[in-house]
Amino acid sequence: MTEIQQYTNPTTVVPSTDPSDVAIERMVKQAQAMDAAYKIGSAMAGTSMVPQPLQGKPDDCTAVILYGSEIGMSAVQSLQNIFVVRGRPAMYSRTMTAVVLAAGHHMAEVEASPTSVTWVGRRGDTGVEFTSTWTIDRAKQAGFTSNKLYESMPIEMLRAKAQAEVARNLAPDVLLGMPHSKEELDLEQGPETTPVRRPAAKRGVAGVMESLGIPAPEETPAHTEVKAKAASAAQRKELVELMSREPGLDEPDDALKWLSQQLGRQIGATRELTADEAAQVIDFLRDEQAKDASEGQA
Repeated sequence: MTEIQQYTNPTTVVPSTDPSDVAIERMVKQAQAMDAAYKIGSAMAGTSMVPQPLQGKPDDCTAVILYGSEIGMSAVQSLQNIFVVRGRPAMYSRTMTAVVLAAGHHMAEVEASPTSVTWVGRRGDTGVEFTSTWTIDRAKQAGFTSNKLYESMPIEMLRAKAQAEVARNLAPDVLLGMPHSKEELDLEQGPETTPVRRPAAKRGVAGVMESLGIPAPEETPAHTEVKAKAASAAQRKELVELMSREPGLDEPDDALKWLSQQLGRQIGATRELTADEAAQVIDFLRDEQAKDASEGQA
């Protein structure tokens, strides 16, 4: 006798996932990450271990930490290497290179001279290559050579441009589409502008005369000179400490002579520096010494 076996369909119907559920889960994780980043950012904002623009700004520190975590950087690394320049995230070109290399891609310098620097990169997954060459002529056409550092450190400045161009074009997915390095934003966007305001209406006799069209008596114009903001005591202290670590700059006279060469004007004391000048030299020395430290550990 032939037995008839019951057939069972092995196919299991999986209920579809609501896209909104995935979005909500992601937002919950982001909120948890923000809470953790804010605790770290608030603690670090009150220390001198973060760059001056982030000191006392826990919200900015939080945003920097969150952005850095998206590209694989620790909280401390993010605070040291990511900057907010006019509302846009930026990092040093050397940091961009490090992040791209850590993601498994390849970047290397092909040639470097005071007039031309070339970098080449190759993706580790597709093998796509990208090459960038920055010359003094190209920098001059772009208007960058007004920066005195192009005279005193042309190789370093051209290298920064080439590194950044290769990194952001080779691996935009790694850098989350970051379009510029900090050096480029500092050079390309120029100083922030102050909105023009209407002058306040004159009052008293001067106001009545003006409303009647009667010319006011001639006055001797006051010659005022707008001075750049001076470097702060904290900036000067950090600058002296950084220069003391550099070979040949441990003596005050040698350090001041070096500063004069870098900035293109005579510097007789650190108190003569502007805040912008001090920040520029501090950033350069901090970046170079970090590079030396990483090379020493390799």
